[in-house]
Amino acid sequence: GSKAAKKLADEDLRKKLEHFQSKIKESLDVLKPYFDKESPVTAVAAIQELEMLATLDLKAPLRDETQQQQPQPFSEQE
Repeated sequence: GSKAAKKLADEDLRKKLEHFQSKIKESLDVLKPYFDKESPVTAVAAIQELEMLATLDLKAPLRDETQQQQPQPFSEQE
């Protein structure tokens, strides 16, 4: 009963989050060409944070990965 309902609800939430991540990735594909090493640091940091959110492992235990990772320099190839 309730274990099956919880599992179903968790799976539904995971699918919604995966959809959300795919939308972030699509948006980043559009936005990233407008940013380079000359862009404001805050804008580049926001793009990098969105990239991190778009690639989070949804099956991993919850932790605040924004505090775990150091910002990476924005490369010319991105």
